[in-house]
Amino acid sequence: MVDAPTADRWIPLLAAASDRYEAVSVGDADPEAVQVAVVWLHEPGSLRRYPNLSLVHSLGHGVELILGDEGLPDVAVARLVDPGIPAAIARWTTR
Repeated sequence: MVDAPTADRWIPLLAAASDRYEAVSVGDADPEAVQVAVVWLHEPGSLRRYPNLSLVHSLGHGVELILGDEGLPDVAVARLVDPGIPAAIARWTTR
């Protein structure tokens, strides 16, 4: 399940990368079927809806918003690691 403002771009990429999981938007997700949530700026507490969730993957470089979610279930949390992100953030913040 993808819950992000850019879900329409991520869903085809994730679907092409794995035949093990079905990539769907948050609005199309069956809560019982969701095992992995790929998120960016998700609604706090929204991850409680997924009883079979085992992994929350951030589409961002950090996981502060995920870990700060008081409704976060006891699941693994992962983040993107891209050596180009710090330089991109620096360019964006110094415009």
